[in-house]
Amino acid sequence: MKNNVIKRVVAEMRSYREKLVTGDYTALQLFGEAYQIVTKQEIVDAIERLGEENKFPEYLWKWLDSKDEVLEYLYQLMIHSDHSFSDEFMEQLQIEVEYDREVHDNE
Repeated sequence: MKNNVIKRVVAEMRSYREKLVTGDYTALQLFGEAYQIVTKQEIVDAIERLGEENKFPEYLWKWLDSKDEVLEYLYQLMIHSDHSFSDEFMEQLQIEVEYDREVHDNE
């Protein structure tokens, strides 16, 4: 079940990208798709990692496998979620800047 979901999500992302590349999109339209592109790729990465680390129970893999378009289903869940990643992003940004400062202060 898990491998099937992962394969489907990867295939759906590939298909979405091909549609964008081969379609008659203007640069402005592609720019408008940027958030969706990044978010969907993050979902693909997260699903692959959940599979690798066995952090998703079998019943959830089964639930996802029952969806017609798994990636689109997950994308819709995420964009309608009240959660924001800005706290985690800010924390990671601070860690990276502090690390970079330490490295370059010692040069």
